[in-house]
Amino acid sequence: MNLPLRMTALAISSLAVSACITARSSENSSQANAPVAATADGRTDLGHIEVIAEPWGNRFPFTFHLQTQRIAMSSPGNSVSFDIALGSDGCLHGAVAGQPLVDLCPTSAASTDPPGSHRWRSADERGTFSAVMSADGASLAIEAGRSRGLFELGEGPAVDELRRHPELLGIAFLFGPMPPTVGFGDRADIDFHYRIAQQGSASARQPGARSAPQLDLSL
Repeated sequence: MNLPLRMTALAISSLAVSACITARSSENSSQANAPVAATADGRTDLGHIEVIAEPWGNRFPFTFHLQTQRIAMSSPGNSVSFDIALGSDGCLHGAVAGQPLVDLCPTSAASTDPPGSHRWRSADERGTFSAVMSADGASLAIEAGRSRGLFELGEGPAVDELRRHPELLGIAFLFGPMPPTVGFGDRADIDFHYRIAQQGSASARQPGARSAPQLDLSL
C-alpha cells in the first residue's frame, strides 16, 4: 500500500490533558451543537471538526466526523478515504484509501523521548508518530518522519476527544489527509500550522491568516 508516511513517536501529557478538559467542561456544556446520540456500535456521536490550514484560513477546510475513540474523513473525501478507531487493545485499527490499515499500537518509549512519553508504531514498522500536548491543552504538536504539525485546538466535544486521544489526530497527520498549506519558521519545508475547530463554532468561522503560536516542537 503506497501511502504517504510521516515517521516518528507518540508522547502524551495525560495529566495536563485531563486537567484542561475538566477546566473547559463548563464552557463546552453550553454549546448548542454538542451532539450526544449513541451510534449503532455504542460510540457517542461528537459531531464534526474542521482542519483549517494556516495561513489560508477557512477557505479550504477538511472535515472529519468524530465519535468516541473514532475518526473518519467526511470532506473532501469520505469514510472510505480514512476511517480509524481506537480498539480495546489500545491499538489503532481501520482503513486508509479503502485499504486495511496495519494496526498501530503503543510501544516502548525510546531513550530520546521525554519522561512519561508513549510511542505508537505499526506492526510492520513502516509507520510511527509522536504527539505532545501543550500544558494548557490549547495546542498539539505532532511529528511524523521529518514533518511536524502544530495544531491549535478549539472548543467543543469533538475537539475535546482529540485532547483525550491525540493519537486520532496523529494518525490522520501520519497518513496525510490534511488540507494543503505552507510551512513556517526555520523549517518551513516540513513544519505546518493547522487550526482544529468544531464545525459550526465561532472559531470555525474565523478568517485567516494567523501566525503560528509559540510551542516547543522538540520531542
